[in-house]
Amino acid sequence: MASLDRTIELTKLIQSRMAECEAMKNKAQDENRHLNEEERKRFGEFMTDVSVYTEELELEKKEAAVRERLARPMSDGVRPNVDPAKDELQERFPGLPAKEDRFATFGDALVAVRNAANPSMGVDRKLRAPAGMSEGQPADGGFLLQMDYASEIKKRMFSTGQILPRLTRLPVGSNSNSITIPAAADDTESAGVFGGIIAYWLAEAGNKATSAPHFREMVLKLKKMAVVVPTTDELLNDKVTLEAFIRTGSNLALVKEAEKQVIRGVGAGQPLGILNSGCLVTVSAETGQLADTVVYENIVNMWSRLFADSRPNAVWLINQSIEPQLYTMGISVGVGGSPVYMPPGGASAAPYGTLFGRPVIPCNHCSKLGDVGDIILADFGEYLWIEKGGVQEATSIHYAFITDETYYRFVMRCDGQPAWSKVFTPEQATTATQSPFVTLAAR
Repeated sequence: MASLDRTIELTKLIQSRMAECEAMKNKAQDENRHLNEEERKRFGEFMTDVSVYTEELELEKKEAAVRERLARPMSDGVRPNVDPAKDELQERFPGLPAKEDRFATFGDALVAVRNAANPSMGVDRKLRAPAGMSEGQPADGGFLLQMDYASEIKKRMFSTGQILPRLTRLPVGSNSNSITIPAAADDTESAGVFGGIIAYWLAEAGNKATSAPHFREMVLKLKKMAVVVPTTDELLNDKVTLEAFIRTGSNLALVKEAEKQVIRGVGAGQPLGILNSGCLVTVSAETGQLADTVVYENIVNMWSRLFADSRPNAVWLINQSIEPQLYTMGISVGVGGSPVYMPPGGASAAPYGTLFGRPVIPCNHCSKLGDVGDIILADFGEYLWIEKGGVQEATSIHYAFITDETYYRFVMRCDGQPAWSKVFTPEQATTATQSPFVTLAAR
């Protein structure tokens, strides 16, 4: 298996196990209890898997680094990779300035950027523009955020939310603004494996037919996503509170916008969302089904159209307006029936929070009850995400001068789209197409 393929697979496995652990903790928290014995056992097994996969991922990275080093000209001698003049942060973030040339806290950096907007106060020498440019403000009126703070913003962004931690994240080369990924045109089972490799049974001395795979290209191109955070002059006087407010506000806004586009993005100037992708399977409503309802048959049919390999990683996203439909949903048994989503203890007990064993997650980016996208079954490990570079920070004291407000703007470059371009057509049930992304038709 190619190194990139193995890296992607390991990353997806790690994200899958971590998502399972997070789901167990959230369920226990919602039910106001600790993990039970079975959950603790599963949690431990998942974390053991994460440790194994992480170690293997590090080995893959080391192997890739060695191969890259061996590919260089032999005249480039091997030099020690240790610089005693660098501190711990500089080792973690290559290119980070020396301690005396960088800000001690994120709050200090925020105040310095704000002061730089005031001509009478000047620009702090620690505010440095991107490499290759002179000190001062770049063309779009901002400063490149100090590398360690930018990294923390991204880390917080991808460790919160319900969707972003489940995506498959891919690196972008230092000299590139896009990434092209070769993918098999594997959307029809009858065409063989990888879109053309077919196995045959042969008679004695029979001729061997040739077959070949078919490939397509996926292109993800970096796009700008920005968040604007307003602050008051009173808040600016307290660096600690300012730092906490900016971190929380920018993180929540970035997560909200990124997750919204993963679901609803149109692909032009923003990521391509699953609801607008060519690989979305839309399950028809039941004959005679009432408007603005969800019935058990809808859930069963959606589950049956989810690509089988995606089932261990899939989650249900729902608009909260659907919850009454789930709580009152039942299976008819003779002249009676039994509830589907309600626990044995009735409404007095905690809900399962799962359907077919997969977490049910309320999501405000889902459509309202009755519209396409009000309930989505998705394996977000099949959604690819790229980002590159630092986070650019800018400020303005002019936009809301009368109300004594200062606006901070943070910009990052990213993009995303589903790994699939089309739905999968099985050989034997050609009308029951499959996909990692399934939703319900309008009712």
